Amino acid sequence: METAFVDVYYDGRLLDAILADFDHRTIHFASSEELVSTLPATTDPAVLSDLLAAPIPFRDPSDCHATTIASCFEGTESPLIVTYDPNLFAAVIYLAPRLLPMYQTETDHYLPPYTGGLSYLADFRSLYLHSDSDVAGSNTSYNLALDQVLSRGDQRFTAQLGITDDEYYAREMYFSADARRDRFVLGRYELPGNRLTPGAMVYGGGIHTTTDLRLDLDQNGATQFEYFLPQRGRVDIYRDGRLLSTRNYSAGNHRLDVSGLPIGAYDIEIRVVVDGVVVQQDRRFFTKSTTLPPVGENHFSADVGVLADPTRLHRVSDGEFARLGYGHRLNDPTYIDFTLLATHPWQALQTSYRWVWRNFTGVASVQQANDGYRASTLSASWYSDAGSFGLDWSRGQPGSVNELTQLRRFTTDSEEVGLRYGFYRAPWSLRANTRYLETDSNSGMVSSLSAGYSPNFGNSALQISGSLNYDEQEHFSATLDVAYRLFRENHAYWGRSSWRNYGTQRVRVAIGVDASSEPRGDIKRLDYSALVEQREEEAYLEGDVILDHSRFSHTSTVSAVEGDVSSRVYSGSLNTSLNATSRGVQIFGGSGVRSGVLVSLPATHRSEAIISINEGRHIPVISGSVQFVPLQPYEKYRIAVLSKSGSLLEYSGRVEDVVLYPGHVPVLEWIGVQTVSVFGQIRVHDLPEGESVTVTTSRGRDRIENGGYFAVDLASDSPRIRVEIEGEVHCEVAVDIDANSQGVIDMGAIGCYTLSL
Repeated sequence: METAFVDVYYDGRLLDAILADFDHRTIHFASSEELVSTLPATTDPAVLSDLLAAPIPFRDPSDCHATTIASCFEGTESPLIVTYDPNLFAAVIYLAPRLLPMYQTETDHYLPPYTGGLSYLADFRSLYLHSDSDVAGSNTSYNLALDQVLSRGDQRFTAQLGITDDEYYAREMYFSADARRDRFVLGRYELPGNRLTPGAMVYGGGIHTTTDLRLDLDQNGATQFEYFLPQRGRVDIYRDGRLLSTRNYSAGNHRLDVSGLPIGAYDIEIRVVVDGVVVQQDRRFFTKSTTLPPVGENHFSADVGVLADPTRLHRVSDGEFARLGYGHRLNDPTYIDFTLLATHPWQALQTSYRWVWRNFTGVASVQQANDGYRASTLSASWYSDAGSFGLDWSRGQPGSVNELTQLRRFTTDSEEVGLRYGFYRAPWSLRANTRYLETDSNSGMVSSLSAGYSPNFGNSALQISGSLNYDEQEHFSATLDVAYRLFRENHAYWGRSSWRNYGTQRVRVAIGVDASSEPRGDIKRLDYSALVEQREEEAYLEGDVILDHSRFSHTSTVSAVEGDVSSRVYSGSLNTSLNATSRGVQIFGGSGVRSGVLVSLPATHRSEAIISINEGRHIPVISGSVQFVPLQPYEKYRIAVLSKSGSLLEYSGRVEDVVLYPGHVPVLEWIGVQTVSVFGQIRVHDLPEGESVTVTTSRGRDRIENGGYFAVDLASDSPRIRVEIEGEVHCEVAVDIDANSQGVIDMGAIGCYTLSL
């Protein structure tokens, strides 16, 4: 038996040098308690202490190491393996998976509370259409819509109003409040529909379980994978050969971090890499949803009220209803829900089951009412290398009560079956559909087959497509289209020829151009296009313009048909948004905006900068402007402004943490600092020539002789030069750098007379 200090390692790192007795078979640590204190927490500390306190039979390091330790544990009942090299006086400790806890990524479960004030967001949309035809004459119509949200974090009031050329209308007008898992709604709102119950406008109130405020669903709403790493290593996750995620883990049991994987259902490949060697490689099926609750959790909903007219502020007579819903996530791929719907004349129970299995997804629903009404639907898709196949089936039997049919999908006895097939493998595509519909009054089948060939030649592209259709009314019809596009910088020139075996205009030949301009100032996007199409008996012309301005977006389309019967059509749209907070009113472009941020960069110099969103998304911007960035609500964001290489302005790197709810558009401001080089001559008149003088700024200093020349850097946020003599400020000089654009200022000769100049 020998005694020596032994270097003890765990997880690839040195724990300590501990005195130990050893021979050719066993090793006995003198201070086991000290050794236990350096190891990670275990599920049974007493067992580990007892094992380390007794002599331990050790293994040869060449037999058991990080890449083979799993097989070594399979050959023993002990949860502890020690390898020892007597030549190096080095021992390595390995702990079995059953002795170690499960480590998992810590995530916030819910969105943080809102800390801002009131916010008003209005989205204005307008559409104008004017047509003039030799047959129908002149006709003009328009639609003005205003969506408004007055919010204070998780509480908000929503109103949707509009006016057309012949009526006023109102859509939703309701108050809602979010509280972690639940959402409360009161007012006039759209009752969500599903596969067997259409959506409907109602007056009422409701409470629904929501996942919008949850931040943990990127992790907890996905398939969980548990892996054991015998030593610090790396886990790589691939999809179709593309790396999706990579992360380092310490030794032990780990629930993998899958928060960065995209939403969906697909196969992934997991590789555990230790010391550069892949020690485990598995192919697993992965699912993720941020709308369904995590496995084992429930979803509740309850609504009560009365049906309303969709566009007018009127209620439906005898339209009282109540709806209760319950859903449960059975496991990763399956979810089941039940809905009880009660109205004055009838009541119904509905259940749905949805699944997302490998290569096979679908949903089945059935509804039964007490008046004999019955509805069923099935939709399923199967995916393979040969393409995707789908089945859609629905069956409806009307009930004896023909009231409140707004909440029923079927009003007549009908059955519909549809089959679909799709295949895409560049440059080929193929689609096939067939649908059979049978009702009380008629029945028929419609089938279609289309194929396309689209090779890409770099700066040009060819597209050939055709279709074959059959229905029992029109019988067979066929089309063939050939298009060629030539790309030149910001322009694309194209030509297209098409043929069809039905109608009066069977052959058509068209040429056109699509173009876009570079962003300039407040104009973020300007696209325009034109086409001329020659048909057998007429000619068709069309021109389009799309303009995205920082304060509005606009589209215009002009078209004309010249032939035996001529017509002209003009349509245009104008969309803009307005946000009002305690910091003022802002107008910005965009439509359908639910939330976002306004980044203000006040500056007298126009300089390039970058807005950084969560350190991953980067948006170029020019200083001196206000940039609106649309962002999804119910999210946390880290926003910063960064200086671009070669920019005259520098930004401090300040990061703003923003929590966004619907209707919230905070204004964030960054002021850039310009750094210039200043040089000149300093003469202190009450100091002899040649005496030491220090010229100081916030960015540096230069020690010179009195009457000599200096050169220092100066920041625009503190544009002053201080002249110091033996550490005391003798005078200060203000520097005007507003007009400077080259980064260099010649101050000339400066006389230092008093404390301030």
